[in-house]
Amino acid sequence: MKYLICKECRGYYRLKENEYVDDFDSCTCGGELEYITNLSKYIKEALNNNAK
Repeated sequence: MKYLICKECRGYYRLKENEYVDDFDSCTCGGELEYITNLSKYIKEALNNNAK
């Protein structure tokens, strides 16, 4: 699956089949969006980084 995650508020959005990364400029909070394909892996990495 494909997701966009906001680097500012950490909100995420799952892209629908007919949507593309380029369809989105920024998060509703104004933050920059990051494209990921594995939400579980992203969350685990974020938790590990915060624990350090």
